[in-house]
Amino acid sequence: MAFKNSLIVYRKELTEAFRDKRVIYSTIISPMLVIPLLWWVMGYFIMQRNTESNQEVLKIGMIDHSGNDKLSAFLKNDNTLDITPVTDVADAQQQIRDRKLRAVVEIPQQFQSQLDADQNTQVQVYFDRSNEKSTTAEQRVEKSLTDFNDKIVNDRLSRHNLSKDILKPVELKEQNVASSDSMGSLILSAILPYILVLMGFFGGTTVAFDIAAGEKERGTLETLLVSSATRTEIVIGKFLTIFTVCSLAAVSSIVGLVLTFQSGLKAFSFMAKGKMSISYPSVALIVVMIIPLMLMFAAVLLALSTFARNQKEAQTMFLPLTLFVTMPAALSFVLGAETTLKSSVIPLMNGIYLIKQALQGIFDPTFIGLALLSSVIYAGLAIVLSLALFNREEVLFRS
Repeated sequence: MAFKNSLIVYRKELTEAFRDKRVIYSTIISPMLVIPLLWWVMGYFIMQRNTESNQEVLKIGMIDHSGNDKLSAFLKNDNTLDITPVTDVADAQQQIRDRKLRAVVEIPQQFQSQLDADQNTQVQVYFDRSNEKSTTAEQRVEKSLTDFNDKIVNDRLSRHNLSKDILKPVELKEQNVASSDSMGSLILSAILPYILVLMGFFGGTTVAFDIAAGEKERGTLETLLVSSATRTEIVIGKFLTIFTVCSLAAVSSIVGLVLTFQSGLKAFSFMAKGKMSISYPSVALIVVMIIPLMLMFAAVLLALSTFARNQKEAQTMFLPLTLFVTMPAALSFVLGAETTLKSSVIPLMNGIYLIKQALQGIFDPTFIGLALLSSVIYAGLAIVLSLALFNREEVLFRS
């Protein structure tokens, strides 16, 4: 009977939740449609920016003390550089700071004579690392100088009747044994944990804030409390509602991301560099890991909503909480899948690591067991906190 009352509360809360179009948007429409749209917009602007950057002609200065050297002529052949003569170093540096010039190349007086004598020499490049275009100009100059060096080396070797192979006594040959499927899964393992955690957590906020704080604000919580269901049964019913919504948002985000990868659109090529293939054991492990993560999120959100006086206060209290979720989630872009067992007991991070490992085909039974067990314990503690708050009159009816 107790479980039946919880199911009645769960059915009632879930029905009311999905009458709200905001819930449908945040749990289904947003993850499945907005995520691909956002990736498309980001991919479009990345491609556009790269195209513009490659085609833009950058203005650089040249301080040529030698007066007659081959490097100046070599740089002038680069169509992406517009070279302007400069005489003073201090003035050149100021023009870089003022963004009138993107970089300045200074060629020493003995430059050509040292090269003709088969000696080494130096070229000074001034640029502003805090300026993106200035850095790009420096990179272009560096590339031109590399090509110039190759030409000088080949000329020297030719004069001495030497093969260029003498410069590479040992040649390194690389062979990537990873399949295109593995490369796609590597990229997915960096993105999926971030999207999954954020959408699962934020997807349940609308329902969570309304399910307790909202009922306090509307004065409808008292009606539910005088029903035949106990407070524990009410909490379980409300908790299951938030858990369902969080899980639906998480699963929808996976579908949205898979659609993004499989679309074949050119705008997504910046991230979908390989085919994506996920094994059934990997899918099963991800689903299993989602459950304790969403249980923990649901319990934390319910506890916050229960403690808050109204929805506005719940939203205010929610903002600092987002840092504890977004920061670990963002680390999924830089963290590797392989880690120590200590990471398996870190809240949220253990789930991120486990998802990354599942996508890359790494299955460590000890890590999996500890991660799942610790996540279930954290979720249980959060549920106990929700129950404790819901059973305190001073919290439930504070004004």
